Amino acid sequence: MPDNRITPRGEIEKLQIFLYTIANLPQDRWVKNDNAHDKLLTESNAQATIMAGIIWQEQVDPVAWLAPKRLNFNFDDE
Repeated sequence: MPDNRITPRGEIEKLQIFLYTIANLPQDRWVKNDNAHDKLLTESNAQATIMAGIIWQEQVDPVAWLAPKRLNFNFDDE
């Protein structure tokens, strides 16, 4: 069962977060992902580890990256 508590800022600040831009290569075997939780119509998952398709990567500061964004948290109480 989820803890249903937001991670404290101090713990978020310690996270290493990387953003990637990747190419859609046939060998990655992308398939549409019907995620009932976020209801995104454009979400896909790769069925293989992406190696050759990495175009760009950047490590971001989590607090600075999250600051201008609006976040919604939904919890499943299963």
